[in-house]
Amino acid sequence: MITTRLTQCLALLAMIMAITGLSKPAQATDVQRVISPGGLEAWLVQDPTLPVLSVRFSFNAGSSYDPADLPGTASLLASMLTKGAGTLDEDTFRRRLGERSIRLGFEAYNDNFYGSLTTLSPRQAEAFDLLALALNEPRFDQEPLARTQEQVVAGIKRSQAQVARRSADPHSQRHDRPVQPRGSSSRRHAEPGAHQERAS
Repeated sequence: MITTRLTQCLALLAMIMAITGLSKPAQATDVQRVISPGGLEAWLVQDPTLPVLSVRFSFNAGSSYDPADLPGTASLLASMLTKGAGTLDEDTFRRRLGERSIRLGFEAYNDNFYGSLTTLSPRQAEAFDLLALALNEPRFDQEPLARTQEQVVAGIKRSQAQVARRSADPHSQRHDRPVQPRGSSSRRHAEPGAHQERAS
């Protein structure tokens, strides 16, 4: 499911890249509707006064689609996609983004998986290459994976402790918004939240 959606998103992003690179600049208020061969739809707004390309995409592949025995899979994926891809390990991938002032990030919510990319227009080709690499060839190296799981488990435990303290406090408000499920405190089932790599 996720792999199919990622492939479709890449095709749509390639179309957007071609339009931004070849079409006549539009006014900032003009919205172009772009539809990929797979039926995905995007809205494109061009502003010739800004040399920046910003893309945000989403599809139905959030945590509610996780396998029953592996809660947190979508969010774990979101955190790991920028921790190395292809022949680039985590440090090299992060350095490549930073040296080229590229911001790349992914988030997983209950019903949707989000991705975002921001880059200077002259560097859009390389930015999309790195995005494609992250989506198609993530490395999932053991060291960053284990580190991410440890960080997430610690965060989950802190959240659980906060909920327990609020529940035990008779003066706390009783109409708080429900806490979004983020996986269990088991390392195997841990679910990280949003993750974004950006230029330092």
